[in-house]
Amino acid sequence: MSSLRSQPLNFRNFTVTFPGEHIVLVTLTNTRKLNCIDKATSKEIAAIWDQLDQDETLWVGIITGTGRAFCTGADLHAISTEWNKMNQTRVVNSMAPPGLAGLPRRSGKKPIIAAVNGLCMGGGFEMVANCDVVLASTAAKFSLPEGKRGIVPVAGCLPRLTRTMGLQRTMDLVLTGREVDAKTLHSWGVVSRLVEEGQDVGVEAVKVAHEMCSNSPDALVVGRIGVRMSWEDGSVEGAVTALENEWYPRLMAGQNFQEGIQAFVEKRPTKWVDSKLNPQPKGPHQPIAIWSSWQLASTCIPPLGAVRSRVLLQFHNTMSVPVLSKILVAFRESSSKASETQAVTPGDEKKDLAAADVAAVNNGSDGSQQGDPDRPDENLQEGVKAVEAVTLSWSKKTLALVFFNIWMLYLCNAFMSSIVYSLVPYVASFYESHSELNIIYIVSDVMTASVFIPLSKILDVWGRPQGFLFMATLMTLGIVLMAACTNYAMFCAAYVFHNVGFMGVTFCIDVITADASKVKNRGLAYAFTSSPYMITAFAGSKAAEGWWPDNWRWGIGMFAILFPVVAAPLFFILLAALRRAKEQGFLVKEKSGRTMLQSLCHYFVQFDAPGVFLFSAGLIVFLLPFNLAYKAEKGWESGHIIAMLVVGFFTLVGFGLYEAFVAPVPMLNLKMLSNRTIIGTCLMNATYQVSYYCWANYFTSFLQVVNNVTMAEAGYISNTFGVVSGFLLFVVGYSIHKTGYFKWLLYIAVPIYILGQGLMIYFRSASFAAGYLIMCQVFTSIGGAIFIIVQQVAVLAAVDHQRVAAVLGLLFVIGSTGGAIGSTVSGAIWSNTFSPALARYLPEDALENLETIAYDIETQLSYEVGSEARIAIQEAYSYAQTRMVAAGTGIMALCIVWTLMIRNINVAKVNNTKGTVF
Repeated sequence: MSSLRSQPLNFRNFTVTFPGEHIVLVTLTNTRKLNCIDKATSKEIAAIWDQLDQDETLWVGIITGTGRAFCTGADLHAISTEWNKMNQTRVVNSMAPPGLAGLPRRSGKKPIIAAVNGLCMGGGFEMVANCDVVLASTAAKFSLPEGKRGIVPVAGCLPRLTRTMGLQRTMDLVLTGREVDAKTLHSWGVVSRLVEEGQDVGVEAVKVAHEMCSNSPDALVVGRIGVRMSWEDGSVEGAVTALENEWYPRLMAGQNFQEGIQAFVEKRPTKWVDSKLNPQPKGPHQPIAIWSSWQLASTCIPPLGAVRSRVLLQFHNTMSVPVLSKILVAFRESSSKASETQAVTPGDEKKDLAAADVAAVNNGSDGSQQGDPDRPDENLQEGVKAVEAVTLSWSKKTLALVFFNIWMLYLCNAFMSSIVYSLVPYVASFYESHSELNIIYIVSDVMTASVFIPLSKILDVWGRPQGFLFMATLMTLGIVLMAACTNYAMFCAAYVFHNVGFMGVTFCIDVITADASKVKNRGLAYAFTSSPYMITAFAGSKAAEGWWPDNWRWGIGMFAILFPVVAAPLFFILLAALRRAKEQGFLVKEKSGRTMLQSLCHYFVQFDAPGVFLFSAGLIVFLLPFNLAYKAEKGWESGHIIAMLVVGFFTLVGFGLYEAFVAPVPMLNLKMLSNRTIIGTCLMNATYQVSYYCWANYFTSFLQVVNNVTMAEAGYISNTFGVVSGFLLFVVGYSIHKTGYFKWLLYIAVPIYILGQGLMIYFRSASFAAGYLIMCQVFTSIGGAIFIIVQQVAVLAAVDHQRVAAVLGLLFVIGSTGGAIGSTVSGAIWSNTFSPALARYLPEDALENLETIAYDIETQLSYEVGSEARIAIQEAYSYAQTRMVAAGTGIMALCIVWTLMIRNINVAKVNNTKGTVF
């Protein structure tokens, strides 16, 4: 049969879309009639499910609704005339399989997910009762109101609901016709997963479908059949026998069975092929038939006792299943007439209670499939599995020790970053390159951005300690090279090594913090680890002032000793915890069986080396011309400037095409990029970084030249953010912990940040005291503190533990890229405003030093405060910085849109960690 995608899919009352490679989504759109279904529509939808079962490229189906309702059953207005005629002629309306929209009595081959968005009544409820997985919005309402119209739901939901919920609960719904909410049905076992009101239940269903599609399509078919056999026939042993004898051999014979085992042995992702299993096995299910006949006999002939079982089995061996079933059905019908007035026996009550107990056990407390909470998930990558084993095996004392060491690391790094941030402009001036300050930031940000995704893979594939050690080594190397540099080019290269290592260490620490904390407490955890910035905000800049100019190399180089000493304990604690997890049996390490060459090829693919090269090279080559064009002989018309733009652009295009169509293991997870919360958060982070770095790189220079403050005082003002946000991070983290939600904080943060940055435009002048700038810094610090915590909590709440490092890597990539773009904008504005403004404002006697003044901050500061030349320099700074801040403020307005994209996830209900965590 041809693919479903290739057929015309235009329908009046529903749409058919394909949100994934192997997923088909049916969306009811008859909102005017609350998505009730007429006969024609019912047949059309049923045909879609038939084609789902036959189309090998499709593995999972989803049905959902639009508007207020999921489905309110059959369209009574459309069929009332037909039904009245049938009643008058005493013709019984057929309820033959598969029922309304092909669902209430469907057996089928492939799983179907119901995504209940609103009202679910009558036939709609009957459809849901037979779906394989049910997601429901907390706003959804369910009812069986047929009795109010003289009808009874006879299309299969009554026995199915009785099996799932129990006798009394089903009676309650059927005999009263009352309405119940999704939370009630979740507790009763009908709804698999709840989706918070305001979230798109259809999107959540697609996520579940993607989870299913990560498994073998053969396993989906056979696993579903095994569950349904025991549910439909009620026999555990019969289902096991049928599954073992008839279906499992066919599963083993398939290509996917071999692929799954081989991928596990080779430690690589699986490459499934479409399932070739037929919808039904050849011949009847004999073991199931025996057990079904036995159960049917049990209800028909209660007094037979133990002898009955042996007699039935002997009888079954000499008679065909259909004949025996007909005899027993006839006997039951005759027996029921004689026992209509009898009371329910204690045996019946026990049977009902047992069915309810089995349903409760099968469904679980939350309907989720989290695996064993006391063991690492075997389906995880080795690094993630290892960290779950660690958190399951370590004690609260070890957990506290880990957080203390992380705090000490942040203290060391915060002190170092404050010193380096204060010294870099002076080092650039030392090499007469102050106006090229942005180049160092652009290159380092782009190189850092290209590292996060491969680093996240190192953390997931090799492990957290290994990734941390690699980045700590890189950072130490960068510190040594910065201290020993002999020219600006060497200093730039050293700074790139340092920044890549510094941000890599920060990323590793943030991932470990996420591993060791619950989602609802993660804001508090990040607030604690970031709190050292309050301590170093003033100490760092004062220390930098003391080191300059005679001992600035030691001011940087001393951290080549301090940092390894502070970082080593965390590394060894993690290694010791890993060894303890192995000793306690939480982690079993298996050899890969690969040769060295095979391992090199394996990791070359796993870390997407070509993608990393294309991304970093393309971004650097494309962004640098914006800072170099002003120095080129012909400006933007220079051949090398045009060439860099063209080459950079097409390299980035090539990166996108390579990732989409060629890369075996893409640098970016395309599934994550379809998540609205992740997209909105990443865009907000990028916008925030672009906005900030539009002006921040020259801020301390501005303060010293225009506001006449010292290097230390400029550091104090610029580090206002560290002090204010350090305190507010705890407030934000506690607010998330207490309320369970984070989105409401963004409605506070975005306006305050825009206000603070907008005021900077007005106060960027020598005529205003530095106190006004401090006030603006406080406003932006309030907004920034919320951004920092909310962005991390938001993306982590949207993924499971397997994707924690990947999603944080994506957030860091976008942020670093945004920083690079912001620095590019800043450099472009600076290059095209500062020097021309100097040429306009400087007195004639200072014009001969124009180039030196533009490139050296110490030359700028050498002019006496109040002199004509110093005032001209201040005017040039104000002119350039005003435009930088204005650009940043305009860009920041986009965060209003990004806020609306982010879902309001209840983090109190999200759990993606195991063991002893904060």
